[in-house]
Amino acid sequence: MEEVASFIARLEEINEADEETVSCVNERRGTDTAQIIVICEDLIRFLWFSLRDGGASLRSRDQAMSKALAEDWQKDMIDAIETGHPEASKIHMTKATIKVIGPPPL
Repeated sequence: MEEVASFIARLEEINEADEETVSCVNERRGTDTAQIIVICEDLIRFLWFSLRDGGASLRSRDQAMSKALAEDWQKDMIDAIETGHPEASKIHMTKATIKVIGPPPL
């Protein structure tokens, strides 16, 4: 995760801060929308996702589980991407579940 100004500064360092790219980086699609930018060699991809109900359904979920899911998600996502194994992201869910309800019985 990175703030917009910091990300644009990194684009400038690699000479990729042209008007169109900066415009995409600055595009806002609402307060419940996250932007994902993937840079791989000379390719750049912009993705956005939004919560349909503005997050209302998430606010009614178990707070302990939400807290467990919020912990270490960035590290676990980076690990999944860097290892090339996106299914590894499921490990994050398992770790959070074990933290909240404990390990499965033997």
